[in-house]
Amino acid sequence: MFYSRMDIVSRVVRWRQDKRRWYAASIKLRSDSKYSKRKMYKQKGTGLARHSTRAVSQFRGGYKYSAIKTIKRSKTNKKHVNIAIKSILMELIKKHKVLLVDKLINVRNLSEPCLLIHASNKIEWLVYATNIGFRCLHWSKIDVFLLIKTNHIMLTNFVVNKLFNNLKLRCQVVVH
Repeated sequence: MFYSRMDIVSRVVRWRQDKRRWYAASIKLRSDSKYSKRKMYKQKGTGLARHSTRAVSQFRGGYKYSAIKTIKRSKTNKKHVNIAIKSILMELIKKHKVLLVDKLINVRNLSEPCLLIHASNKIEWLVYATNIGFRCLHWSKIDVFLLIKTNHIMLTNFVVNKLFNNLKLRCQVVVH
């Protein structure tokens, strides 16, 4: 029996957000420093080391010499992505939010548009589904974000076989 793993789902979602994030290293130059540009103290006679301004890199708040910024990104395995997809599908099946269809003609009177996961290359069906108001997605491009955001998912029978074989998903789906 498979139990949904929301900890792995949250890890995969965090990984997806890290991949989308744009990192730009912002470094402080000498002109961006908050300190004055004048000489700290006179060159000789103080017994201290010679310095020009406090905006140099060896002082706190000064500029940084290099723009190297280490970015800690999260990593994930394909296995975790498959477990996350499997968990979300199982939760949607438990909540009765998954519809199984043979043909798209049978769903013309469906009141609420949903995400159609298909496995066909027939463009006529996809154009028909988008004209009705469905969002179409090929079964091989299933994304965790899309599964979380959608209220209802519609699967064709061929997709169910592909998904259940690919994810090794074992459950009983009761169709009324």
